[in-house]
Amino acid sequence: MPPQITFFATKGGAGRTVSLMTLASGLMSLGKRVLVIDVTADVALRGQFPTTLQTWEAAVRQSGIAGGTLSVVLCDDITDFSQLIEGAQHDGFDFILVDTSKTPTEVSLKAARVSDLVVAPFTGRNEARFVSDGLVEHLVGETNIVGLITGFRNPADVQSAIEIFAPYPVLSTQLSFIPPFDEQITFGSMERYFEGLRRIPLEYGINIETRDHQQWRHQAGVAMTATISLANEIIGRVSHRV
Repeated sequence: MPPQITFFATKGGAGRTVSLMTLASGLMSLGKRVLVIDVTADVALRGQFPTTLQTWEAAVRQSGIAGGTLSVVLCDDITDFSQLIEGAQHDGFDFILVDTSKTPTEVSLKAARVSDLVVAPFTGRNEARFVSDGLVEHLVGETNIVGLITGFRNPADVQSAIEIFAPYPVLSTQLSFIPPFDEQITFGSMERYFEGLRRIPLEYGINIETRDHQQWRHQAGVAMTATISLANEIIGRVSHRV
């Protein structure tokens, strides 16, 4: 059975979806096939508007990623969820990633409890306490939980946030407060975003190599490094469970 990682935090804006996209980007860059199950509240809008993850999946495909590397499926039913999990191995997926909403549902709690790993993103000291309290309330007794630092504006807050998040461990990889992580929704995978910025001076001439472009390329490099680091760290975390 492919390892399942669920992104869970009872706090809006914690970074669940962006963190999931980043991990999926890293796994795809390592040649992995990824099934994403979207159990967020907005799946009820299917047929009217695409979800964030559906929009991102379209961007990934348009960016030239080979078909079949990523598949996003909406789900709001426990029976359907179980069938998706059972079918993932038969369909050749290497990893299953689950996105949840800030308000726990029957499906999202099921997903978290059967996961090989629950990743709980948080963006600051206050959020660390809020997310940690939510884990204690909804996933009491679960030991396969790790925190993920996302978008800290003040690096000086990191250590205190890690202490606040205890007793849960925190991943060593951090997702910085820089645009490339959010811009995956438009450009697709992080690898494609990074390669696109790298090629701009070659395609349009040296004049495009402005200070802004240098900053964007630097940020894309930082984000790409973190993306691969996150994928490798998660693989290491779940490898003993596979």
